[in-house]
Amino acid sequence: MNERKEKAKAYEADVVQLVKRKHPHWAVAEPTNDYATVDGIAYHNTNQQLIAVYEIKCRNQSFSDLISKYNSEMLVDASKLDSMRIISRMLRIPSYLFSYLLKDGVVLKTKITNDNGQFICDKVDAQQIAPAGLDKENISKKMSKVKIDGTEILSTSEATGAI
Repeated sequence: MNERKEKAKAYEADVVQLVKRKHPHWAVAEPTNDYATVDGIAYHNTNQQLIAVYEIKCRNQSFSDLISKYNSEMLVDASKLDSMRIISRMLRIPSYLFSYLLKDGVVLKTKITNDNGQFICDKVDAQQIAPAGLDKENISKKMSKVKIDGTEILSTSEATGAI
């Protein structure tokens, strides 16, 4: 695993720990495969009932950049959101996008689908040139711009950095 992927994994682990602190009844199951469809599923730590499916994105930007430069929109691979929608519908649990803005240590929680797997976020899909993955070449693929309207700020004081 290269250095950028290792940093991204470490930051994602920090987000999982933050989520567990903010939601003490949540336990998480994370896939062992780096190419998993989603980053994890949360379940209640006492009764094991499923709570949510989630994806974590770490971005080399600040919250003010997100608002001013990117029109309050997170850019996410549309296939990730579609995977979250499908799993949400199958398991009857909502899905969330956790966004770690590394320049200023802000972590956001955005609800993507309801527990019926229906998108409730404000998103626009379009074909765009974007990386095929971390440190991979650019390709044309379907991307979603997800408005952060209704987003919860989980923390404004996490470690800063870059990947």
